Amino acid sequence: MIAEEKEKNMLRGLMLSSASTLDILFGKSALTFVTTLVLIAACAFIMGYSPANLFVVSLALIVSTFFYIGIGTILGLMTKTVMEASLIVMPAFFFFSFSPMWSVYEERFAIIGLLEYLPNIVLIDLAHQIEAGAGLASTWVELVILLA
Repeated sequence: MIAEEKEKNMLRGLMLSSASTLDILFGKSALTFVTTLVLIAACAFIMGYSPANLFVVSLALIVSTFFYIGIGTILGLMTKTVMEASLIVMPAFFFFSFSPMWSVYEERFAIIGLLEYLPNIVLIDLAHQIEAGAGLASTWVELVILLA
């Protein structure tokens, strides 16, 4: 949305309004945040996913959503057009989407061990722990990693 508004020079009008930069960014991010949570809930309902501890999983999803919205906002601010935004988001999209597949090479390449701190892999680990019966006290490390 930010790249589109920059392309159509609507962002300049917003910046000249009485709203602060933080208000504008929070407003743009709020729509994305709500849409993301609705889509996650719909997908979980369709797939029949009901975690053992809904509170911990929801908290982790909310925190990781903030991370991904932040990444998208930063990349959107770096571009001038929607086409550039689509192009610049692709490497980040592939990196976060396919990083769990690289973990099989962790024994051969030690640097791949750093991938276990990425939000998507932390979410997968947290989901496995929740399904094994863990609670908030057992998953606080993963939640702190997501917050960081």
